Amino acid sequence: PVAYIDLRNVSVINNDSIKIHWRTIKQDFPESLFLRYDVCRSPVPTDVCDFVVASIPNINDTVYYDDAVDVSSAFYNYTIKLYQQISLLDTLSDSIQSILLLPDPGQTDTSKVFISWSPYWGWNAPPYHVMEKTGLDGAWREIGTATNTSFTVTKPLLANDYWLKVETRDVADGLISESNWVKYKVSIWEPPNIFT
Repeated sequence: PVAYIDLRNVSVINNDSIKIHWRTIKQDFPESLFLRYDVCRSPVPTDVCDFVVASIPNINDTVYYDDAVDVSSAFYNYTIKLYQQISLLDTLSDSIQSILLLPDPGQTDTSKVFISWSPYWGWNAPPYHVMEKTGLDGAWREIGTATNTSFTVTKPLLANDYWLKVETRDVADGLISESNWVKYKVSIWEPPNIFT
């Protein structure tokens, strides 16, 4: 009997940590053979366990929050390794990368914000939903979708601070993966004085 790991989702949470969620397919696997899970993080997709960020001794604990990350400056690749009493049967999941959202630093059109993000491969051909909120405590609303990894946001007219994020959804399993947040500012617009 062998247990396998199905890495289900990797998502930025509240712009400051990453949630890793997996499923264990046990196939008559006796839990007495289980030793631990290692949660592995890497800057690139890999089929080895490069850097262990946590060891989890309970077979039923299949969610981990990694808060030792800088989600606004890098994406992270995760795999899960399952150790068993018989080391030849140890199994490693596939790799999933978090979504890193970035504004285009070379943009010259002040009425628009050009954004791009790293691809997500937690599920096949994910559509991306571009979300925006007004102010840090505002409610998120969808302003567009994309099938590739870039989008152009037309700035609103109202002066305020605005935040953007990208998310993709696996509706069948109720999973959402979201990116970090990017802030942009709309300053007070002063119309030209035509009565001089």
